[in-house]
Amino acid sequence: MRSKLLLIATAAVLAACTGYDDPSGVGTSTGAGRVRLVNASPDTVDVGTINAWFNNQPSEPLTANLGYGLATEYRARSTGGQDLNVRRFVDTSLVVFDVTVDVAADADYTVLATGLTPNVAALVLRDDNAAPAAGAAKLRVVHAAPSGGIVDVYVTAANVSDITGREPTAAGATYKNASAYLAVAPGDQRVRLTGGGTKTVILDFTVGLAAGQVRSLIVLDRPGGGDPLRGSLLVDRNP
Repeated sequence: MRSKLLLIATAAVLAACTGYDDPSGVGTSTGAGRVRLVNASPDTVDVGTINAWFNNQPSEPLTANLGYGLATEYRARSTGGQDLNVRRFVDTSLVVFDVTVDVAADADYTVLATGLTPNVAALVLRDDNAAPAAGAAKLRVVHAAPSGGIVDVYVTAANVSDITGREPTAAGATYKNASAYLAVAPGDQRVRLTGGGTKTVILDFTVGLAAGQVRSLIVLDRPGGGDPLRGSLLVDRNP
């Protein structure tokens, strides 16, 4: 049985960089979009910490020395194709990947570095940072754990101790896929992942949410790959 989740509430931490947009959602029409990067590759040997910049220009940096499980905040970008170049921190001549993000006006994107060498690749997600319904919050679960297999996701009130007899909130989640944004009540929400089609809990943690917040929970391998799995909680929008 896999160990239960070690939750790392990163809140989209980024150190030693400046000039980032507050992760409060697009909100108003700006004519631009926003892009952020998550280091979700557990390959601590051949990937490690990463640097990233836009359009083959190190003078347009997004991040430097971004550790495993951490994320940048959103960076505003003009519409159209934006090339994101990701390199190893220890030697920026070593390519992790290059990906083009087709940025639309007033849209947000999360790019994840996923997988283990030689299969490290970008996963590009379009985020829904529209405000939740009045009095509610939104939560998305992103499966970025190469060893995780197929899982079911259960989101319940924190005081629900038994999921026997409950249907999954999201069933059959596979690696490199994201759930829909789930509308949830504010307060502590208990998120459990089970092996697909079973009630065997392999991840179990509680997320505190306030009305108007939007969050993404990234499910990850341990550093180096495999169990115990862990999670990184990203701030998508604050009210």
